[in-house]
Amino acid sequence: MASKERLYELWMLYFTKKDPHYLQQWLEAFVTSFERLIDISSFEPLQRRPEEMTAEIPLLPDNVLQVLSQQLSQCVKRLSTEEAETGLGQALLLIKFLIIICRNFENIEAKITPTFILEVIQLLSVCISELKNETRRLLPDTAKVEQLTAYAVHLCECLFDPYQIWRRQLGGEIISSMERSKYKFTPAVLPQEFNTFFHESFQSSQTLPKTIQLRLMYLYGAIISGSKKSALVAITPTSVQALMTVLRASGEVGSQERRQSGPLHVALKCLISMIHILHASSLDQRQVDIKAILEGYFKLLNADRPVALLEEPTQSSLDDGFISLRINMLSAISDMLNCKDRPALQAIFLNNNCFEHIIRLIQNSKLYVGNASQDGGKGGPDLATQLLTEINLSKVFEKETGSVTVHAIRVLTAIMKNSPSAKEVFKERIGYPHLYEVLKSQGEPTTRLLQELMNMAVEDESTCDRTVISNEQPLLMLAQWLPELASRERQILVSAWLKKVCGSSLRARMTGVKAGMLPAALASLGRHPQLDRKCGENLVDLLQSLGSLSIQPAELRQLVKLLRVEEEEGAAHPYTARVVRALSAMADSDGSDSALQYFDLTPSMAGIMVPTIHKWPGNSFAFHTWLCLNQEQDDLYLLKHRPKRKQLYSFFTASGTGFEAFFTADGMLVVAVCTKREYMTVAVPDFTFSDSTWHCVDIVHIAGRRPFGQNVVNIYADGYLRKTAQLRFPSLNESFIYCCIGSAGHRTTTTVVTSPSPTAEVPFAQHPSFGRSLSFPAAHARDPVLLPAIVNTISAGSQDTDWGSPTSLQGQLGSVFVFHDALQPIHVKALFTGGPNNLLPFKPDSELSDLSSKLLLYYSPKACRNHICLDLSSNHSYDGRLTGHNTINWDIKDVISCVGGMGAFLPLLEQVASNSEELQENQETTDLVGPELTSSQNVQSMVLPLGRSSESKLERNSVSAFLLLIKNFIQHHPMNQESLIQCNGPAIIGALLQKVPRQRLDMNVLMACQFLLEQAASEGNNLLLHYLHQYLLFDFRIWSHSDFAVRLGHIQYLSTITKDHKQRTRKKYGVQYLLDSIRTHYGAQKDRLVTAEVKTVQLSIFNLLKDFISKTVSAEELHSIVSYMAAVNDEDQLCGILDVLLSLLKGGQSRDQLYALLFDPGYVEVFYSLILQKKYSDEVREKVFRLMYKMLKYEKINERSKLRLKLKDIGYMGLTSYLNDFPASVSLIRCLSEQVLCSDPVPNYKDLVAVVYLSHRAELTVRLDVCRKASETTNSSQPVPKYGV
Repeated sequence: MASKERLYELWMLYFTKKDPHYLQQWLEAFVTSFERLIDISSFEPLQRRPEEMTAEIPLLPDNVLQVLSQQLSQCVKRLSTEEAETGLGQALLLIKFLIIICRNFENIEAKITPTFILEVIQLLSVCISELKNETRRLLPDTAKVEQLTAYAVHLCECLFDPYQIWRRQLGGEIISSMERSKYKFTPAVLPQEFNTFFHESFQSSQTLPKTIQLRLMYLYGAIISGSKKSALVAITPTSVQALMTVLRASGEVGSQERRQSGPLHVALKCLISMIHILHASSLDQRQVDIKAILEGYFKLLNADRPVALLEEPTQSSLDDGFISLRINMLSAISDMLNCKDRPALQAIFLNNNCFEHIIRLIQNSKLYVGNASQDGGKGGPDLATQLLTEINLSKVFEKETGSVTVHAIRVLTAIMKNSPSAKEVFKERIGYPHLYEVLKSQGEPTTRLLQELMNMAVEDESTCDRTVISNEQPLLMLAQWLPELASRERQILVSAWLKKVCGSSLRARMTGVKAGMLPAALASLGRHPQLDRKCGENLVDLLQSLGSLSIQPAELRQLVKLLRVEEEEGAAHPYTARVVRALSAMADSDGSDSALQYFDLTPSMAGIMVPTIHKWPGNSFAFHTWLCLNQEQDDLYLLKHRPKRKQLYSFFTASGTGFEAFFTADGMLVVAVCTKREYMTVAVPDFTFSDSTWHCVDIVHIAGRRPFGQNVVNIYADGYLRKTAQLRFPSLNESFIYCCIGSAGHRTTTTVVTSPSPTAEVPFAQHPSFGRSLSFPAAHARDPVLLPAIVNTISAGSQDTDWGSPTSLQGQLGSVFVFHDALQPIHVKALFTGGPNNLLPFKPDSELSDLSSKLLLYYSPKACRNHICLDLSSNHSYDGRLTGHNTINWDIKDVISCVGGMGAFLPLLEQVASNSEELQENQETTDLVGPELTSSQNVQSMVLPLGRSSESKLERNSVSAFLLLIKNFIQHHPMNQESLIQCNGPAIIGALLQKVPRQRLDMNVLMACQFLLEQAASEGNNLLLHYLHQYLLFDFRIWSHSDFAVRLGHIQYLSTITKDHKQRTRKKYGVQYLLDSIRTHYGAQKDRLVTAEVKTVQLSIFNLLKDFISKTVSAEELHSIVSYMAAVNDEDQLCGILDVLLSLLKGGQSRDQLYALLFDPGYVEVFYSLILQKKYSDEVREKVFRLMYKMLKYEKINERSKLRLKLKDIGYMGLTSYLNDFPASVSLIRCLSEQVLCSDPVPNYKDLVAVVYLSHRAELTVRLDVCRKASETTNSSQPVPKYGV
C-alpha cells in the first residue's frame, strides 16, 4: 500500500507540472490504499459512522473534484466511441475514488449538489442503456458494465444517505428523529436530473439485470430516507410509475428467494416510506398526491391475472409470483398505516374506495384448476367457459401461510383500527353480511383466516392478551359461520374464543349483548346436528355469560324452543342439561350488585350536559350514583402519555368556581373544589373503583354555619364513609353555567395566578393527599375515617397539568341524583341498600321519602330518548343532553313471565331425567355421605352433611341442576313464586321426579331439594313452602326407590324439618301418614325380601314417629298406631312400633298421657291377639308382654281399668288354652308367669296352675324354673316379687 508521502509526492508533481500521467498515478495509488473500505457485495449497513472515518480518509486538495468531474465527463463521452473500453476502466477508477472520499463527508460541500454528481448520473444513464440493449455493440463486456453501474449506484447511495438510514431501517432498526438531529453531516442535495434517469431506467426494463434493478431500488430508498428535502424532490409521478413498473414485473417471478430479497420487497418499502413522507408534508411541498399513488396501487392490486399464467401447468400457490405480489402489497398497506397521524391517513384510504378494492380482490383470489383446463386445445372451450360450466373443476385455495384472503382481512383490520368512522363507512359501503357471503363462497376457511377475523374483532394479533372488543361485527360473523365449518377442530377453536372474549369482562359482555351475540349463538345452536358437542357446550357457556347480563323475551323464547323435541323422537335434546345449568347461572345473581339500566360513557366525548342552574335552591351539595369503571388494558399508555382524569361531575360558574369529582387512571376517586385562586382536592386512595364492578358513590359537601362552622366534605363508597375532610365551599350566589356529568365538559376559565403554591410540581402518583393531616392529633390516625384527609391545594387553572386533562368517565353510570341539601348517613345507607335498580327510591313509606323535596335533578337511563335525559325531580327543570348511549338490560327473572312463566321450564325436567348421561360411580356417593351411611349401625347418631357441597358440585347431576334452577328463579322474586304456584309447579315436579331412574336420584338431588325448600322458607312464602313439602319432601314415592344413603338422608332431613316445624308438619302429615308410608314404601309389600337397608330405613322413620309423639300424643294418633300393629302383618315393622311405645313409656314427656290412652277399650284385645298369632316370633310376644307388664305396674291408673288387662272375665286358663299349639319356649313361659304373678297382690293359684300346665311340654330347665317360682310364691308371705325387664 502506498504511503501518505508517496500520495503527496504524486499530487505535487501533478500540481506543478499539470501532467495527467501523474494524476493517473495518484488516483491509482489512492484507490489502492483505501479500496478495502468499499464493499458492494452486501446490502448490510456499515458498522462505522461517517464521524468515525474522518481521521482515516484524508481531506482532498482544492479544486480536485472539479478536475475529476471533467475527467469523468470525458469518460462518459468515450463510452459512446470506439474508446469505450478505455473509458470504462477509467470511469470505474474515478467512481471508486469518489466513493472513498465520500467516506469522509468533509470532502463534500454541504447544502449544494456535488460537482461530479451530474456526470455520475450521465454515466449511469449510459450504462443502464447499454445493459438494456441486447445487441451491446459498444460495450460487449456486460460484466464490466454491471460492475461500473453497481459502483456508481453505491456512490450515489453514499452521497444521499451517508448514515445508511435506509439499510438500517430495512434491517429492522428504528431511527428516531432525536437521533437524526445528532448527525453531524447533511446528505447531498439531489439534482432534478435524477428523476429523469430513474424513470428511464425502468422503461422497458425486462432485460435489465435484477441485481441492478435491486440496487436502483436501494438507491431510491436511500434518497427518500436520507433527507426530507431530497425525498420531496425524488417523489414524483414518474418515480411512482417506475415503482409500479417494478411491482408489476415482480408478479411474473416465481422464485421464492427473489420475492423475499428482490426488487419487490424493496419497492414496497419505498412506497411505504413515500406515503409516510408525503403524509407528513404540506400540500404545497408535494409533487404527487397520496390519492394518486393509492389509485395506482389499488389498480395494480386488482389487475387481472395473465391468461398465460392460468394456462401453465398447475403449481403451488406459494411458488406463484402473481399471488406473492398481492400478498406483499397487502402486507405493505398495514405498514403504510403505521404513522403518527393515522386517522388522517385512514381517511385518505377511505376516500380511495379501499374497501371496495379489497373486497374485489378477495372475490378474485380463487384459483381454479380443472381437468379440462389443461388441454388448451384449439377446439376446446375458452377458460371463462370452463370456469362457468365444467362440473369436474376443483377449487384450489391458497395455503394458510400465503393466503390472499387472510392478508386482505388483515388490511381491513388495519384500515378500521381505532376508527369508528371507518367502521361505519365499511358497514354502509360493504356491509358485514356481504363480506360473510364473499368469504363463505370460497369454501372451507383456513384456521389462519378465522384467526384474522378474531383479530379484526379485538384489533390486535395477540388475541390471548387483549380482551377489549373493538369491532363486534366479526364476532357475529364467526358465530354465524360455525355450523358451516366442516372441521370440528375449527368449530371448537372459534367457539372457545368467542366464549373467552365475550365473557372476559363486564365491558366485553355489554358489547356482546348490544351487538346481538345472543341471537347469533342461538341461531347456530339451532343447527346443533352440524356442531361438535364441545362447540355446542361453548356456545351454551357463551349464552350463560351474556344472558347473566341481559336476555330479551324473544331470545329466551328461542332458547326454550330450541330444546323442544318431537314426540316421535323420544330422546332428549343433547344440550338440555347444559342449558338448564346455564339458565340457573343466569338467574343465580339476585341483581343487587349490577345495574340493569345505565349510561354507557365509554367514548372519550361521552357524557351528560346539564342546563344552566341559575339559582342554587339550598345551601349544600350532594351527589349520588352507581358506576362501573372500565379496567385499563394497557398501562404503558399512561407511562408514555399525559395522565387523564375521568370526570364524574363538574359544576362550574362563569368565573371558574364550583364542584368537581374525577377518577385517576388507577381508579382513585378525587373530589375537588375550585375557587377563583385555588384548586383543592381530597383523594380516596384506599378504595379502588377500577375493578369492573358496580359501586355506589355518594359525595356530600356541607357548608359550615357561621360564625364558627366548618365546611366539610364526606365521601361515601358502597354505603360506608371512606373519607372526610375540611374543604372550602364555593359561593352559591353565581349561576352554574358549565354543568356536566360523566363528561370532559368545558374547561375552566380561571386564569393561573402566580402566588406561591403549597405544592409545586408534585408527581402525579405521589400527591400529598395520602399523608396525615398535621392539624389533627396523632391519636386520630388509628381510624382512617375519623382522620380527615389532607387537602391538596394547587393554583386554579393548573389542574390539567397536575392531574391530567379531563376525559369522559370511561365506564357505565347508573341513575344520577343531585341534591341541594346534605345527605345524612342513614340516607346514604338506604340508597346503597336499595341497589342500582331501584326505580322508585322516594316512596311515601320509605326512609328516603323526605329527600324528594331536596332533589335538584334526577336522571334515569330508562327516561332517556333521542339523547334527551328527562329530569325526574319534582321541578322538571333540568333536562340533560346525552352524548353516548343509554342501555336497558333485561333480567331473566323478569323475562320468564313473558314466555309463559315458570311453567315453561317444567318440561325440561322430563328431558334431563331421561337423558342418557354417564352415571356417577358408587364411590362418589360414599365419599359424599361418609361410610357410616352405607351401613345399618349407629343410625341414631348419624348426621348427614347436607350443607357441605356447593351448588356447582350439585349441578353435575342434571336433575339437581333443574331444582337449583327453580330455586334461583324464585330467589327474591315474588312474581316467579306466584307463577310457580299457579302452574301447579310443585305437583308437576314431584310427579316427574317419580319417573327419575334410581341411579339419577342421588344425594345431589336431595341436597338441591333442601336448597329449594330453604329458599322458599327464606322468602316467607308459606303456600309455596307447603306445596314443596307436600309434593317433594314428604312424597315417599320419589325417594323410596333411591339408593340406601339417599333414603336415609331423606329421613334425616324430614326429621330436621319436623323439629323446626313440628306443629305444622304433624298436623298435615302426622303419625298415620308416616305409618302408611312405611307400610306402602318400605314394607314387605314393597320389597318381598326385606333387607337390612330397608330395616334401617324403617327404624329411621320409627324414630321420626317417636319424635312426633315424644311430647304429646292424641287418642287419634295412638289409635292409628294400635291399628297399624293389628294390620301390619310384618314382624319387623311390628317390632319397630313396639320399641317406640316401650321407649316412650320408659321416659318420654308424653309417658303419662300414653299410659292413660293405652287403657282405652279395644287396645288390650289387640295386644292379646298379637300374642296369639303364630306367625310372629317369641320376640314379638316378649315385647307385647313387656308392654302389658308396664301397664300393669303403672300406679296412676285405677285397678278397675286394669281388669280387662288381667283377664278377670275369663282368666288366664283361656289364654293358655290358645297357647297349647305354640312351642313352650323359655321366653313365653317366663313372660306368661310374670304376667300372672303381677296381676294380683295375692297369687291366683288357678292362673298359676294354668301356666304350670302349659309348661309341661317345655324343656326340663323351663319346667324346673316354673316349679321353683310357684313353690316360692306359695311358701312366701311377702308380696309377689317383680320380674325385671
